[in-house]
Amino acid sequence: MKIKIGEILEKIFSIIMLLSIISTGIIFLLFLISIIVGNDLGNAIALWIKNEFINHIIRLTAIAVLCGLVKMYILKEHELTIK
Repeated sequence: MKIKIGEILEKIFSIIMLLSIISTGIIFLLFLISIIVGNDLGNAIALWIKNEFINHIIRLTAIAVLCGLVKMYILKEHELTIK
């Protein structure tokens, strides 16, 4: 039972972390577009990224970290220990 829960949490962790990394690339591209566009539209894009988009990505990444930590403690596996 613990192993099955650990596998599910690992899959959730992997998927959410992949989404976070892809979203970071999207944030970079949007900031680049806002710099190229400039003026009021570029400013509006940059502020939207800062106020809305990044907050959701931070929450998503925190959920992924929580899944990873719970998996480690359920399976009693600690990645940074020497066996």
